[in-house]
Amino acid sequence: MRTLLLLTLLSTCLFLSLLGLPQQARAQDRPTLPDSLRQRLLSQPNDTNRVMLLIDLAFNYRNTRPDTAYRLVQQGYALARRLSYPLGQAHALNVMGPLWCNWAITPAPSG
Repeated sequence: MRTLLLLTLLSTCLFLSLLGLPQQARAQDRPTLPDSLRQRLLSQPNDTNRVMLLIDLAFNYRNTRPDTAYRLVQQGYALARRLSYPLGQAHALNVMGPLWCNWAITPAPSG
């Protein structure tokens, strides 16, 4: 009985993992999310959409490239302040805070 249960579990796992192979193959043909966000950023004017693109890109880089993420989120925050866009400022701070805590990235001293 135990062997049958183990074989059923293994065959189910194998079947489920094979279901994902076609999706993985197609995913390699698509640009990654950070690449597509970066591409959109090239043509985006300095408006609230650009603020959100900068913040989204920073969020996507937060675990792999924290320094880049911090630079991008700072740009988004600065633009949000210039545009008087409080929602953008709040989103930027929500991304910036964990970067400070998790990666010991500290803001430059002001003054």
